[in-house]
Amino acid sequence: MNPTATGKMKRIKVIHIITRLDRGGVTEDTLLTVKGLNRKRYGVKIITGSFTGTEIEVTLIPEMKRVINPFLDILTLFKLYCNIKRERPVIVHTHTSKAGFLGRWAAKLAGVPIIIHTPHGHIFYGYFPFLVTKFFILLEKFTGFITDYIIVLTERGKEEYVRYRIGPPAKFIPIYSGIEKRKFAPPPTSPLSSLTSYPLPWGRGREGEGRKWGRLNREEKKELGIPSEVKIVGTIGRLEPVKGHSYFLKAAKLIIADLRFRETRFLLAGSGSLRKKLEREAISLGIKENVLFLGWREDIVEILDILDIFVLPSLNEGMARVILEAMLMGKPVVASNVGGIPEIVEDEKTGLLVPPGDFKGLSEAIIKLLKEPEQAREMGRRGKEKAEKEEFTADGMVKKIEKLYERAINEKRVG
Repeated sequence: MNPTATGKMKRIKVIHIITRLDRGGVTEDTLLTVKGLNRKRYGVKIITGSFTGTEIEVTLIPEMKRVINPFLDILTLFKLYCNIKRERPVIVHTHTSKAGFLGRWAAKLAGVPIIIHTPHGHIFYGYFPFLVTKFFILLEKFTGFITDYIIVLTERGKEEYVRYRIGPPAKFIPIYSGIEKRKFAPPPTSPLSSLTSYPLPWGRGREGEGRKWGRLNREEKKELGIPSEVKIVGTIGRLEPVKGHSYFLKAAKLIIADLRFRETRFLLAGSGSLRKKLEREAISLGIKENVLFLGWREDIVEILDILDIFVLPSLNEGMARVILEAMLMGKPVVASNVGGIPEIVEDEKTGLLVPPGDFKGLSEAIIKLLKEPEQAREMGRRGKEKAEKEEFTADGMVKKIEKLYERAINEKRVG
């Protein structure tokens, strides 16, 4: 039944629980969901351990942190239980591993009728040592019993959860992470006369100052100290081991060794625990002058705009929404053949796929696109066409989540 078709249907209270509302794809995904839900049908709140600022109503439980701490975790479980018991939601929807585990059990103890979880990826490989991974898989299986539905980002993600016996196939619902397309395309007016602007990166320009569309690439390159004719290969993401940045740097060394591409610049946008280590690695590889560490950026559109090739060398990815963002900007993609990435990047059509950890294969794929700019542009064009489909939009994502909510409400007869 369509909840908007009648005024007799009651408003459903939903609580979303996430460990942190910081910067990144998981946070953006969650906020787009919460903001997009039909307010006539759903009353929505968020519980989180920390946040950097949002107009959504947030309940803060500072004890909820990513690191394992038995005392704080038990306290978090108790506070979650008390909050949920007081609010009496029909649906609790959790996000990420820590909030997913504690939030689902708190919801179960509080008698919540419907429990839904979105892991935004998984920890089955690429994150932890073997025994630690086995322990987390066991916890995921255990908690899967009390979960009505688990939203995975791709069909391949569903296959992996089923293969690891987290639950039966019917429990897993693939829904792509949605993108706000308008952020990654200039307005339909002439780009040189557009007044649309977006924030400058931290530490550059006056507070609140924006950039206008239509900035020529050569001017943007100049600000980064890159000659206008030089090719730029870049990646965006947290500087953490699972993202594979070390392989990106090793591939860069092989590319620079080719005299045709010795001036190529390699950009890494993002912050994380490996920043200093990766900077030292760039020095030891002898490629320091060709590599720019940009730190965390607010101007992702601008960074993507100046790239000739976007690269994602991850060892594990749920879906990698940043690839969709690059594709919306018409950029050819070179990425690891892991997780749900092959559902987004069609090998030899919208980009090139390489085995994870294969820096030689990564360099060969990048060189191929640098050598064949027409093919690279064609891949970028096809990628943009694919990324613009409704199934990859924020609206499309929210519609599917609402459909799942209604399915669960009808099954439990609580709406």
